Amino acid sequence: MNIKDVNTFEGWKKLDKAHDFRCVYCGLDFLSSPCAFASAVKDHFIPRKEGGEELVSSCSFCNMLKGSSRFKDIPIARKEIKKRQEEYLTRCEFEELKAKYRKGRIDENPKNP
Repeated sequence: MNIKDVNTFEGWKKLDKAHDFRCVYCGLDFLSSPCAFASAVKDHFIPRKEGGEELVSSCSFCNMLKGSSRFKDIPIARKEIKKRQEEYLTRCEFEELKAKYRKGRIDENPKNP
């Protein structure tokens, strides 16, 4: 949907309805919870800096991971963003484990079972 069509509340609803109230990248259902609804954003599929005016419904996490990347089409974007999600979450889990280790919550010398 073109950015000019989404400059009103009705336009935003029309955009969300066109995407079944879901993130086009990960499929998050915006109507499933208040948190999911709050994460709904509009994403310039082609970055604004490149003159993109085509908007899609996205969750804030996927929008952050996409950043200013440009993709040929949505299926390719979904695949790449899914890969980025897995990499991001793996890094977060690693950082969380490092923080627990530093606080002494993980045994420095675990015994083998």
